[in-house]
Amino acid sequence: MILFHGSDVAVKKVILQQCRPYKDFGRGFYLTPIKSHADKMAARTALRNGSSPIVSRFSFDQDQAVKCGLKIKIFETESNEWAEFVYRNREDRDFSHEYDIVMGPIADDGLRFRFNQYKKGIISVTNLIKGLKFKERTFQYCFLSEASLKLLVPYE
Repeated sequence: MILFHGSDVAVKKVILQQCRPYKDFGRGFYLTPIKSHADKMAARTALRNGSSPIVSRFSFDQDQAVKCGLKIKIFETESNEWAEFVYRNREDRDFSHEYDIVMGPIADDGLRFRFNQYKKGIISVTNLIKGLKFKERTFQYCFLSEASLKLLVPYE
């Protein structure tokens, strides 16, 4: 399959330590199979940095990841488990997990307010999920280990 990464730099080699922490699935390299979403992310990043949008493409064989014994977590859709996982990765500085690859929906970026409401018990996890859902169909792949990154091949 082909996965896309939207940014303002062409990515040829991923360095995990340069990836931002406290994102949906933790510190990792994020891609999507949805080209239009990568285009939007690239445009947003370029606008923020005063640069030009660039979408990098990679091929990835999920069956190979399974054969290699990588720990993979898949969230098919928004759920209580997904919301708690995103919440812990974004908000709990002591939280960590051992997955090599995590796949699932992208949480809406207007999170801080919703997370604070949830943390204070003002809203339930059900209402948190409703607030976290993106307005359009999304899906992301997060590569969190060096072993997983070896399976990403730049696609020209």
